[in-house]
Amino acid sequence: MKRINILLALFLVVMGCKTDQKGEKSDISVEEKQELLSFGSKISDELPKDQYQMLGLYQKLQPGDTVNTKFLGQVNEVCQNKGCWMKVALANGQETMVRFKDYGFFVPKDIAGRMVTVEGKAFLKTMTPEEQQHMAEDAGKELDITQITRDAISYGFEATGVVIEK
Repeated sequence: MKRINILLALFLVVMGCKTDQKGEKSDISVEEKQELLSFGSKISDELPKDQYQMLGLYQKLQPGDTVNTKFLGQVNEVCQNKGCWMKVALANGQETMVRFKDYGFFVPKDIAGRMVTVEGKAFLKTMTPEEQQHMAEDAGKELDITQITRDAISYGFEATGVVIEK
């Protein structure tokens, strides 16, 4: 009888330690439950522009203009040093260089090919040859960077928040 009481007590202790998964509150955000990763500030609920709408917006900009917006696109390339920038595809083979506000956050270096939603400011940027060479080095590109000798106008984006589809 003593052994049964000990086994019963042990059983109750083990069962009391087990948690009910259904009733438990979770610290996982809604984005993570939907298979999304979020970086930077929380982005708004407004619908993002697609790659065609975003390219159209860039084509209307003049140097010095900035536009607050949100868009969805596929990551073409990510800084392989820190994840401090990424290039996101637009329509017609164009892309925009996305950097992160105040260098406040980075993205994983292995997200090329994944879809992202970014929110922040779109603008046109003149890139010096030195900046272009630095970007090529950060991307790990094997090319002759000394051939980059002219300024280039590029589509720029300063993101305050990024959501990456898993």
